Amino acid sequence: MQKRINKLKKLIKREYPSLDALLIKSPSNIYYLTQINNLEGYLLFTHQESILFTDFRYYQEARKKLSSLFKIKMLKGKWLELILREVKKSKIRKIGLEVKDINLKEYEQLKSYAATMDIELISTQNIVENIRAIKEEREIKLIKEAAKIARQAFLYAESIIYPGLSEKYIDVEIEHFLKTKADLDLAFSPIVASGKNTSFPHHRPGERKISLKDVILIDLGAKYHGYCSDLTRIFVLSKMPFYVKRIFDIMKKAKDLAINKIKAGVKISEVDKIARSYIDKKGYGKYFLHSLGHGVGLDVHETPIVNSRNSSILKENMVITIEPGIYLKERFGVREENMILVKPHKAEVIA
Repeated sequence: MQKRINKLKKLIKREYPSLDALLIKSPSNIYYLTQINNLEGYLLFTHQESILFTDFRYYQEARKKLSSLFKIKMLKGKWLELILREVKKSKIRKIGLEVKDINLKEYEQLKSYAATMDIELISTQNIVENIRAIKEEREIKLIKEAAKIARQAFLYAESIIYPGLSEKYIDVEIEHFLKTKADLDLAFSPIVASGKNTSFPHHRPGERKISLKDVILIDLGAKYHGYCSDLTRIFVLSKMPFYVKRIFDIMKKAKDLAINKIKAGVKISEVDKIARSYIDKKGYGKYFLHSLGHGVGLDVHETPIVNSRNSSILKENMVITIEPGIYLKERFGVREENMILVKPHKAEVIA
């Protein structure tokens, strides 16, 4: 944990030299920096100290586990006002605020309190997430285990699917399997789509019954010791129809081209471009409706986003998904999603 805290402080000093402190609320970021699960509160990092603000529910556990790393402050009443009063005591004038993790009411309260205390709030974004994007060895092991459980869930789903079952029934069975094999919290609610429903990228499972000729799309992820997996597969109960296979093969070729492009030092936008260009060349560009992929870790969607607008560079030990899709309205859709570990000279396909 100390290593992560030091990284964060160095990053703030290098990238945000005007900041006196950073206030963090995101549960995933708090877990990353404290290793206490479901801890509610705020972390305040200054150049001199690290402070955890929490309430009586977590105070004793935090004191026991974190007192060597953090000053622990128990809060009651108006949390945000008390935090800013503590900030003022430390003579902090400019405080970074991860605004995407704060709701509007909290932000307005912070702004109001800050104005009376001569404290300037500065919006920041993804400071901790940029550190989290590069996985440590232990994190990679946990992600690989989460991916292994997800693969097992596909085998289980394949073994129970038969004509007449509803999407909803299969969804419930998958959820039960994942919760039995991994954490009780799912990485996300599975997507089970069949027939025309596969043309909706984020279809919610319903009462539609599976038929023998259906294309079936399943998108699922396990969570293992807090770390997520995210995979998508296409199933058919009989031989895949020719017109479906033609589209599926285009999508799969685009995915393979993108994966072959991945290595440390490559621009993320270039990875998206190679897949999107291939699908476009085949005449289906307008049916590829979303980003090519995203980072995976403590959150199922995290930094980096893999799309045409992201010109940042892939770095060793990032874990990302590659998931091109082609969705033909009112007909069917296909998507296949792999998880990739970025290595110096190639991509390692985790699952």
